[in-house]
Amino acid sequence: MLRTLFHSVIPTSAYGGQTIFPVLSRTDEELGACRGPETVRSCLERSKVELYNVLRRRFANPASQALAIKILNLCLAKYHLRARHDTLLSRPFGLVIDPSNTCRLACPGCVHSARSEELKRFDWPDGTLSEYRLSALLRVYGPHAVGVYFCNYGEPLLNLKTPQLIRMAKCYLMSTALSTSLSVRRFDPKAYVESGLDMMALSIDGATQPVTAVRLKLEENQLVGVFV
Repeated sequence: MLRTLFHSVIPTSAYGGQTIFPVLSRTDEELGACRGPETVRSCLERSKVELYNVLRRRFANPASQALAIKILNLCLAKYHLRARHDTLLSRPFGLVIDPSNTCRLACPGCVHSARSEELKRFDWPDGTLSEYRLSALLRVYGPHAVGVYFCNYGEPLLNLKTPQLIRMAKCYLMSTALSTSLSVRRFDPKAYVESGLDMMALSIDGATQPVTAVRLKLEENQLVGVFV
């Protein structure tokens, strides 16, 4: 705990340690001078070795190797953004994954609203994301991504395997977050705490104050014991 606090307050360079800033600064300059895919790849290969050598002094393998890949992917994405390229060598550095594509609230304006259901605007059968399917996706995109948001148009807590999905993402050293209304009958707070989830946003707003008060009471009951 003291070591973590020390590193968060005092920069590594202040006590003789080496930071990755010189490597990243040099990589940024070299990428800016690149004029083709081959020179970009050469630049990244050189930087990968340098970056890894610095990271492994503070992180064990394979974490240092994984971090080097993620950091260089961010550098490459920045290079493409500045140059306004329409063809990218970088991989997505953030993922949005829906554990469940259904929701019980049916808010007006949402794809799950009663009006949308009545007009059949979306050919969207109810379903949940399996561990097998997420595993296949993470094998392709997980090594380069730095974060994943487990929520889109559905209620993630309706998938009882969402804690397992979060743990799978954490194995790829990604930060994880989700948003929920807690409008579910079955909720295992301990499973979400133990999953390593970094952030849970609670959607507790309502159209009127009485509605908000009722939802707050329901969600308060759901969360009893989470922080005990």
